[in-house]
Amino acid sequence: MPRVSHERGKYGQYLYKGTEVALPKSNIAQRFAANVRREMPKFSATDIPLYSGYLAKRFSDELERSTIQGITEEMDKALKIVRSRAEAQLGKDIPETRSEHDYVIRLKAYVIKRVKISAVRWREELKMALPTTTPWTIWRTLIDKEYDVKNEATLSARTLLGTAYNNYMAYLLNRGGGKLYKWVNPLDTATSDVCRKIVDRSAGGVSLEQLKEIVKQEADSKWYRARNALLPHPNCRSSLLLIN
Repeated sequence: MPRVSHERGKYGQYLYKGTEVALPKSNIAQRFAANVRREMPKFSATDIPLYSGYLAKRFSDELERSTIQGITEEMDKALKIVRSRAEAQLGKDIPETRSEHDYVIRLKAYVIKRVKISAVRWREELKMALPTTTPWTIWRTLIDKEYDVKNEATLSARTLLGTAYNNYMAYLLNRGGGKLYKWVNPLDTATSDVCRKIVDRSAGGVSLEQLKEIVKQEADSKWYRARNALLPHPNCRSSLLLIN
């Protein structure tokens, strides 16, 4: 089951803070190991590099499919939570519109696109890491790299879910007439210096555009994108809270 952490907000409701996306429980590398041991003896020395590339593609393709499946399922849950939290903050129902429906479709499409882009990088990393000598070394490398790549996939998925949450929350609150917002975070030992600065600068309440500008100024420049104006860094747990 996914693990969800929360933070109690001003109005007593819990703010969704991020989700551990459930990647495959089965060990991909262990399953591939049987294929490696069975199929490698069939290949000549010149074929082995090609087989390593084939394994890297199969491995990354499966991880891409499982990541998209996990993030799609969690995003559906997350966006429902966002709508209920936004209505709680506004103190009124927000009527669903066609434009909102289209916005959610674009948001989901963007998240899936980012996963696919990341999967290309995972594939290249595996291709470079896999040795081209013996079945044993290929098998061991697959197992070692699986842990690293799965961690990166989980981090990417968690970051994208946080982006979807904040963008959709801002969209709904703005539609509902929200005027002043602040950045909220648990402010514990895991809180980044970037988010502490944004929390301090927005504590008195700022407009949505001002908040986006503060995030842009304080964000990690390597990660900030205008498309994700409320994502200051990867794996961010912060969100925006309506105060007026």
